[in-house]
Amino acid sequence: MRLQSNAHGGVTIDFVHDGSDASKKGLRAGDVIVAVAGRQTPTPEDVSAVITQAGRTHRKAVLLLVTHAGDWSLVSLSLANAKG
Repeated sequence: MRLQSNAHGGVTIDFVHDGSDASKKGLRAGDVIVAVAGRQTPTPEDVSAVITQAGRTHRKAVLLLVTHAGDWSLVSLSLANAKG
């Protein structure tokens, strides 16, 4: 995934690679990641830091809180393909 800062809070997904776990889980450009693993992620660097820390503790996936057009969802993203 390619991420961008969002002035309204959270991190906007700018691009999702076809065939990635993120794509398979329904994440798409325009979605906003609000939290990763229960931690607020106001910047792309925060998203990366939480995912990196989860990998260091040998977690296989992280839970993302995502919003798109007013709808909220939880998405379990595999760390093996987290770059999606």
